[in-house]
Amino acid sequence: MKKATRYALAALIAALLPAPLAAPGGESRHVTIPVTRDTWVSAIGEEQEGNNGAAARLKFKGIQEFSLVDGDFSPLRGRRIERAVLRLHWASGERLGRVTVSTISIPWEEGTGTDYARVPGAACFHLPGAVPDITAVILGNGGSIWRFADASEPDTGGWQSIPIDPAVIQARLDGRSHGFAVIDDVGHEWTRQGDAFRWRPFPARFFHSREQNASVAPRFEVWVTDGAPVAVPPSPAPPRPGDAGCPCEPKRIDLPVIARREEEQIPPRSMEVGDLFGRPLAVLYGARGETLWLDVRGTAGREPALRVPEGFSGRLFSVEAHGDALVPCDSFGKPSLPERTDPKRRAGHWLAEIFVPKSARPGRHTVRLAEGCEVPLEVWDFALPDRLSFVPQMNAYGLPDGQETAYYRMAHAHRTCLNCLRYSWQGTVADGCAPRAAAGGPWDWAAWDRRFGPLLDGSAFADLPRGRMPVDAFYLPLNENWPMDHERAYRGGYWIEKAYPDSYWAEFRAAGREFARHIARQGWQDTTFEFYLNDKVFFKAKRGAWSKCTAPWIFDEPVNTQDFWALRRFGREFLAATGGAGNLVFRCDISRPQWQRDLLDGVCGEEVLGSEMRPYRDRILARQARYGQKFLVYGSPNKIGTPNLQGSAWCLDAWCLGADGVVPWNTIGTVRSWPAPDKTCLFYPTEQGPLPSLRLKAYCHGQQLIEYVTIFTQLAGHDRRAVAAALRRELGLEGLLTKTSADDAGTMRYDRLSPDRLELIRFRLGAWIAAKKPGDRGSWTVPRPFEPVDLRPDKDFFVSAGGSAGR
Repeated sequence: MKKATRYALAALIAALLPAPLAAPGGESRHVTIPVTRDTWVSAIGEEQEGNNGAAARLKFKGIQEFSLVDGDFSPLRGRRIERAVLRLHWASGERLGRVTVSTISIPWEEGTGTDYARVPGAACFHLPGAVPDITAVILGNGGSIWRFADASEPDTGGWQSIPIDPAVIQARLDGRSHGFAVIDDVGHEWTRQGDAFRWRPFPARFFHSREQNASVAPRFEVWVTDGAPVAVPPSPAPPRPGDAGCPCEPKRIDLPVIARREEEQIPPRSMEVGDLFGRPLAVLYGARGETLWLDVRGTAGREPALRVPEGFSGRLFSVEAHGDALVPCDSFGKPSLPERTDPKRRAGHWLAEIFVPKSARPGRHTVRLAEGCEVPLEVWDFALPDRLSFVPQMNAYGLPDGQETAYYRMAHAHRTCLNCLRYSWQGTVADGCAPRAAAGGPWDWAAWDRRFGPLLDGSAFADLPRGRMPVDAFYLPLNENWPMDHERAYRGGYWIEKAYPDSYWAEFRAAGREFARHIARQGWQDTTFEFYLNDKVFFKAKRGAWSKCTAPWIFDEPVNTQDFWALRRFGREFLAATGGAGNLVFRCDISRPQWQRDLLDGVCGEEVLGSEMRPYRDRILARQARYGQKFLVYGSPNKIGTPNLQGSAWCLDAWCLGADGVVPWNTIGTVRSWPAPDKTCLFYPTEQGPLPSLRLKAYCHGQQLIEYVTIFTQLAGHDRRAVAAALRRELGLEGLLTKTSADDAGTMRYDRLSPDRLELIRFRLGAWIAAKKPGDRGSWTVPRPFEPVDLRPDKDFFVSAGGSAGR
């Protein structure tokens, strides 16, 4: 007898025999519900529009492809559902492990397509009525609910059973659901033999659909009793009008319209002078506490000699290294590091930097650049705050020995924050970058405090423009391998609840408590301390061995449910250890927010999101409104040779999206950054310390512009979303993402935005604020602390073989 025939016969016999009646809640009746419609959808490329409603198989491939099923559950009305399973019959050799079954909160049509054919109105990833895609109506979004469960081992007939929570079935009966999405939660698989590692991304798993034949068609098996229906958990309340996450349109407002002075015509000058982005200017405008720039061009042999008003400070830089690196000049325009200058330059190019002190008199001043080259400087009657309301976070993975304070100071002076991750892919913390942890005894903090204390109390910056403001963010050395020994503790497997003994978590919690107590004792309340997991299991494959990376999951930019579930456990343990201290947060870098579900809600206090956040912004803003969760947008700096306006525009665009900052993913250059253009180099290394880039100045410009926007929003009493909409409307602030590969962080381009339009908005806002003469403030925003409220127990997500989640 052929194998397929044996499977079909076994399935037919199983369907005819009575099922066991034992179930929680007493005697129950078994009901079989045939699947009446099924299909699978793909989240990949052009396949997103494709339908497979007539296919003879269902496909499961992690987050890339999953199936939709439904049946007629009307015979169950008036009954209490005690237990339910979905039965699927193998069509390939790959078995299912942990599986999610989610309700679908809008109607859908099965369709008649195969091989991803486009069928109008039929189910596909871009499901009709789901905006932007089907993830808006499954996995806890749009009124849906979900649970996951471990599928049974395949029986001799080739069937696997997937437990379904009774509440998920009840939602179908109540009209809150229109069927079910069934998703493979493992996604990626791997095997290990000693130090050898084999990586299997997205293995495809096929099961027969109802179109194959009746004997192998999927079906639901449900056990019911008399009694009241099971309770269906309420869906999260939608954002209300006025909430940050509310999708409704904000009130339309207009930005101030203020005309420039008639006499502001550009006079003849002995040198060409423009603003930071090269736009010719007549008058330089700025607030107290602001850094301003003049782009200066001259002929070879004729250098500027910068003279600033009394009490102001100024610096002159020679623009070198591909027109990006800035080498300080002496008072006569001669570079102080001649070995870093480009001998092939035909004409001089300089950048003059002027800082307007808080004590500056409002009104007209003069900046002198050379004989016959003067620029009026108008100081507005208001000051920028010393505490940043929006943080360009300069990410780094290491700093030159003996120079780290200089890099932090340079970032601070540019109204940005340098944040350097101090551990490797093996979870090994760099020397001196963690306190000495003593098992069972007191920790030795002395060396760590001497090294990092000045950054955290602000004393390292006392003589800089913003004074003793500490760093805004600081990575903790905590990770999966410090202070714990990961390899000694790890038990294997894809699911974190079984991966480690209690002793591992006890050591982790003890470390978290030590940091929380020490930070509180030192009074470092103005820095956000980030517990962040950076490692990725597939680094083991890329580097050819298990030992090359500690993480057994994809922690940074998680992909499948197994990764998000692992992050959730670490985050919950961190919250338990720190007692919810407001400035100690669990940070997660998320590139696929559409697959995050609600697993990190109330757990992750800060998300750093890639370009994919844009179509799913309503979910992110809803978490921001509910929990006080911060979010930043990560990407790459603009390529050298492209307009530096892009860095400033990216900051403004992110603010308009609701973000708290941007994160260029890497910012520290190397010796190779000098001879060849290096896109990620915002800080140029030298033996004497770092030198800034023109692109770093653009981030400072963007941050300062956002302070203008923030002050205007506060003084005018406007909603941030309304101001954001007005800025987008006037500036044409629509970015275009460019990526070189799927793994590229991406770079935003703003081709419609011109320096003239950006400067005009800055002038209008600055003049309007100055007319109000607001008093100086240390900050124009009051950050809302992260509030991990309504934290669901882990057991509530999981369905046991007995039938219910958390029971």
